[in-house]
This record gives sequence, C-alpha cells and structure tokens, in this order.
Amino acid sequence: MLTSNHLHFSRVLSIYQNASLAVYYAQKGDTKKAIEHLDLFSKGNNYQYWFLLFFEIDPLVDNIKDLPEFKKIMKRMKTTFWNDHKKIKLSLEKKELLLIPVQ
Repeated sequence: MLTSNHLHFSRVLSIYQNASLAVYYAQKGDTKKAIEHLDLFSKGNNYQYWFLLFFEIDPLVDNIKDLPEFKKIMKRMKTTFWNDHKKIKLSLEKKELLLIPVQ
C-alpha cells in the first residue's frame, strides 16, 4: 500500500509527478483524482515509451484501467507519443543524423 512518503516523493519535480499521483489516488480508491492526475500527466510530453507499455498492465491501477476515461487518456497519449516520434525521426533524417539502412 502506498503511504504519505510516496506522495512526498511524487512532489519532486519530475515529468512523472502526476503519473505517480494517479497511482497514489488509484490505490486510495479515489478514482476521480486518479483520472484527473493521469489526465494532467498526459498533457505533458517527453515521457518514455516504457510508460505506455507498462502502465495499462500495472496492478496498482487495476481499479481505474477499465474506466472509459482511462482508456481515452491512454489512447491519446499513445497517439501523441507516436506523432512526436515521427516528427523527431523526420527532423533527424532531414539533418542527416539518422542513418537509413540501404536495402
């Protein structure tokens, strides 16, 4: 079970602050606040791909992962991540900083 110490650590400046709070509130059973913090987290950027891979299967969020709001937020985050990924790839290719294998 998460404690107030976990909440304290989530206040450290991090792009994952609201994700940590989403987990904290999910564990406390406050699904409304959990979704609010997940939504706030989703509006950021530069989160790592591992978050998208594992957050949906994390047992710490079992009580919110079937909510329509959760699914909507996760879908939006995946779309944003891949759109950003495509932009970065194009930028690197344009600057000839990304090698494209010859086939």
